[in-house]
Amino acid sequence: AMGKKNVELMAQQRKNFIAGAKAKHNIGETLANQIFDLMDKFAGYGFNKSHAAGYSLVAYQTAYLKAHYAAEYMAATLTSEMSNTSRIVVLIEECKRMGVPVLPPDINASLAEFTVVDGKIRYGLGAVKNVGIAAIESMISAREKGGRFTSIFDFAGRIDGRTVNKKVLESLVQAGAFDSLNSNRHQLLMTLDAASAYSQRKQDQRFKGQASIFDDAPVEIQTEPDLPEVADWDPAERLKREKEFLGIYLSAHPLQRYAFEVKLFAHPPLQDLEGLRDGVQVMLCGMVTEVKTIVDRKGSQMAFVTIEDFAASTEAIVFSDTLSAHRETLKPDTPVVILGRTSVRDEGDVPKVLVEKVMSIEEAWQEIPKSVSLDIPADKLNEIVLQRVLQTLRFHQGACNLYLRFRSNGAAAYDFHAKAVRVRPNGEMIKVMQEAFGPEAIKVEAPMPKVSERQSNRPFKPRAVAA
Repeated sequence: AMGKKNVELMAQQRKNFIAGAKAKHNIGETLANQIFDLMDKFAGYGFNKSHAAGYSLVAYQTAYLKAHYAAEYMAATLTSEMSNTSRIVVLIEECKRMGVPVLPPDINASLAEFTVVDGKIRYGLGAVKNVGIAAIESMISAREKGGRFTSIFDFAGRIDGRTVNKKVLESLVQAGAFDSLNSNRHQLLMTLDAASAYSQRKQDQRFKGQASIFDDAPVEIQTEPDLPEVADWDPAERLKREKEFLGIYLSAHPLQRYAFEVKLFAHPPLQDLEGLRDGVQVMLCGMVTEVKTIVDRKGSQMAFVTIEDFAASTEAIVFSDTLSAHRETLKPDTPVVILGRTSVRDEGDVPKVLVEKVMSIEEAWQEIPKSVSLDIPADKLNEIVLQRVLQTLRFHQGACNLYLRFRSNGAAAYDFHAKAVRVRPNGEMIKVMQEAFGPEAIKVEAPMPKVSERQSNRPFKPRAVAA
């Protein structure tokens, strides 16, 4: 009962324990309850002393390595979690927090594992989708024998086409592993057929023992085919494909322009949902990545929505009434703010979120903030900056209180509530203030709005019919 944390069975065992304590040891009910309470608490998460000592030593060793060999420690941890995309996302975010740069995969620099180069972590080729160890060994062997690859054609002509096939090349290109040679990923992808044909001709020549008439010619003579004139994908498409083959956004993130909002409107961040009990009110901010619509038992449509931020993702359940009200906002690749409550069916499960309300980022700015505090260093204030700030405040008039603090030499010199000015903050206003006074100059009070419990408390039952 303790090991499984079965509440009902524990209650029954308590009765048995109290009865046995009285019958066999003449221990009273009060003391027996106290003893059982100690065991119950220990069962929540307890270790014997030897086990705890071992874990303490390992914790000390890993903490020491993380503190003094941050890049090496994180590279080793990333390699150990290479097959677990959700963990890779969390660890990459931790690298950013620690100030350890993570470089993209590169066919001229990467190995199979995550490695450390000059205090930076180089992404491992083994973490790229569809790229197996045989293909990686072939690439590394060709690189060690012939030096750095100079083009997609040079690469295709030197590797073993049986292990590094077209599927591998497509994955490497879209993951950004060829960016150091040519950053136009669309162009490279459209070149792969020509590169494969070029590779086959080179292999045929090697097999037949023949040499190209240009083998001994000066380097300036071009024997490689021309690249097609193709524009690169737009940033959103590049990132979409990058994530498909890396499992994460590495070169950038589609939510980056909303980084302030994700931090402001997340109570808690998605990675902190785990461990919350059932029925806790939450406010989430992130990007919708998938919407799966189904038909419930009453014949109405409901949806399972996947939302993600910079470090994690979660599933939100949207019942029919809420879906009808917010269908236009709940679309893939759309940043949203979600109000709802956690739903935990079994102890230890990662909570899902029963959605009560959905807002666009613009709607959240309109409804949630209560006040704005602006910290102004005197050394950054001049007539031009002052005029721009005043113009911005006038342009963003609204209902939020505005508090100003002027600082001189790092010390607060003057604080006041600008009662004559009320503002309505948004991303544009935040950007102007941060550019003028620094990234930490502006603070927004955005408490979580209350939501009703009517729909959030509806029991969720698995559905049977897909829309």
